[in-house]
This record gives sequence, C-alpha cells and structure tokens, in this order.
Amino acid sequence: MCTERILEGEKLMEVLSNYTQTGKKNDPGTLKNGTGTLNLYDPDGKLTQVVQY
Repeated sequence: MCTERILEGEKLMEVLSNYTQTGKKNDPGTLKNGTGTLNLYDPDGKLTQVVQY
C-alpha cells in the first residue's frame, strides 16, 4: 500500500493519495488541516476503518 501524507511535526495534516499494492486508488477520506476523516484499508483495498481527527 502506498500513501502520500503531509505531516506538521508529528501531526497528520492531510492525506494526498492512497493506493493498493496493485495501484488501485482508494478514497483517502476528508482530512484537511488536521481535521476530518482518514480511511484505512486492508492490503486488498477493502475499507476497514474510518478514523475521525
């Protein structure tokens, strides 16, 4: 899995992209400026958890 993220210090501010191991793009969630949701996926690209920030 490949995820591009923006961190400010140790705080996650934004997820720019989220891809499976095969290159399929996943919805990263709504996280912007450290607020919103982050979608987490298993290696097959199945949504497993939505984390609120």
